[in-house]
Amino acid sequence: MRPRGGRLVSPGAVDAAVGDAPWMDLYKLEQDTTGACTFRYRANPAEQAGDASGMEARLPDALEPNPVRVDAVDYLACERSGKFQACVSHLSAEGAW
Repeated sequence: MRPRGGRLVSPGAVDAAVGDAPWMDLYKLEQDTTGACTFRYRANPAEQAGDASGMEARLPDALEPNPVRVDAVDYLACERSGKFQACVSHLSAEGAW
């Protein structure tokens, strides 16, 4: 991910922002061509009320000043190749800030 200001946010930094989440099976962070980020996650039956709140507070800090939307979903698609990428940016290196 490439927030405004030119710094890079690695997938490891995103994992650190998510933190320990045994209530979550899978997540995908996607950055669109404007820089806005959407974090989708699939919770499992261990999820308790409030489990996502800490993560929802840490993600914007890690990706600021880019806007971040967090959505719980039932399904996360893989790439056309069949591989699953947890972090995807649609910003090209040339078009980055």
